[in-house]
Amino acid sequence: GGNNVRRGGRSHWGGGGGDNALAIFGRDVSTGAVSFLGRLKNNEDGIDGLDAPHFVTTSPDGKTVYVALWDEDAVSFFTRSESTGILEYSGKVVDETDDVNGLKGPRAIACSTDGSYVYVATWNDDAIVVFDRDEEGALSFNSYLTEGSGGVSGMDGPHSLAISSEGDFVYVASFFDDAVTVFVRDGETGKLSYDQSIYDG
Repeated sequence: GGNNVRRGGRSHWGGGGGDNALAIFGRDVSTGAVSFLGRLKNNEDGIDGLDAPHFVTTSPDGKTVYVALWDEDAVSFFTRSESTGILEYSGKVVDETDDVNGLKGPRAIACSTDGSYVYVATWNDDAIVVFDRDEEGALSFNSYLTEGSGGVSGMDGPHSLAISSEGDFVYVASFFDDAVTVFVRDGETGKLSYDQSIYDG
């Protein structure tokens, strides 16, 4: 079963949490027909980044695919072949390693439109984590904000997130707070600052 499918121009990726795998499908852009291209599985062919995949997304340039790993408190990244759509495992960032914090229970991922930053909503840390993204798609920890820090509220159980089309704001929907929290985004540094939370009722 897949938790999320990223709809690219010619490729689809489906995360299978129970199988610890990522299925790859080709898509005919003229007909929309989908065909199975292959599968990547955890602990096969040197892959150590598909333990309970929960969410899949791709960078704006289409060169990198990011996978939220629920059980591992991590985000893995794969390099994507532009000609075939096939993925090659590149690495991962893991909570409480290499100065990474706030990454427990990654639930959703979004990439800034300029491709310089990646944002991750984390269920168990009630947080949003910011990563710098280099030209190869690799991630390095930038910062994070969590419920109760920096005036942040409305972040109990972050479930999904989105970046505004202009890139000025990041929105986080939280399950337990029945709220949408708004962060102002600094386009130069990628950092976020709390703006407001809107609650049901």
